[in-house]
Amino acid sequence: MTKRNLSLLKQRVSTRLSQLDMSPAEAARRGGLAKDFIYDILNERKKTVRADSIEKLARALDCDWQYLDGSQHEISIVDNIVDFDRPPVYIVGEVSPGVWLDKDFIYSHRSQASDMPTLPPDTRFPSEGQVDLYIRGNSINRFAPSGFILRCVLMDFWPELIRDGDLLIIDRFRNGLRERAAWRIRPTPQYIDFSSDTSDRKEQITWRAPVSTPENPLRDAATFKEFAGYEPDEYKPVAVAIFAYAESRIRRMF
Repeated sequence: MTKRNLSLLKQRVSTRLSQLDMSPAEAARRGGLAKDFIYDILNERKKTVRADSIEKLARALDCDWQYLDGSQHEISIVDNIVDFDRPPVYIVGEVSPGVWLDKDFIYSHRSQASDMPTLPPDTRFPSEGQVDLYIRGNSINRFAPSGFILRCVLMDFWPELIRDGDLLIIDRFRNGLRERAAWRIRPTPQYIDFSSDTSDRKEQITWRAPVSTPENPLRDAATFKEFAGYEPDEYKPVAVAIFAYAESRIRRMF
């Protein structure tokens, strides 16, 4: 990239971070980038940025890569990432840690009709593999506040590795009950640590599960099942969260 384009990249990355209320470290985790990658852009330490890194950065910042590289003047995420002609995505439940319901209970977002579609599918993933979940509470308020909608890709449709810092939707089971919540994951040699992503001390929760293969569990595993060796009767990974949006946006679109 030219010096002019790098300056524009810095400006647009800074703008998107502000719009998303996201830290550079969080964006780097979302994009699978080196932890100092975005700081280096903002501090003008980067002399060049590869095309594949721009694509990862755009994904982390919920925008199209043409906007970041300067070939496009406006963000057109709705035009470029979502497709109104594809089958709709529906709200299928809630993420709410500490709320235990009958495990056979069908979740629903009661504040709107169960057959009301939400934001159209993200074109990066198969339509049938996407679901929306209503966020209740502040357990992931660093990512999105209570009342927002969380777009997720079901585990069977997730095409990439599960990485350190990903936000996973997990069903946990006990005594015939089920809890569905979103957790940040962190690897250790013996465990995968799960934690809420919140600034609210009352909702800070952590728990852990042993890994089945301690050697580079996140780097080498294609799916969560391969590296966590989860017990279906105790907990089960459901999906990977990719972005969140305000419910008011639904009302503006339909």
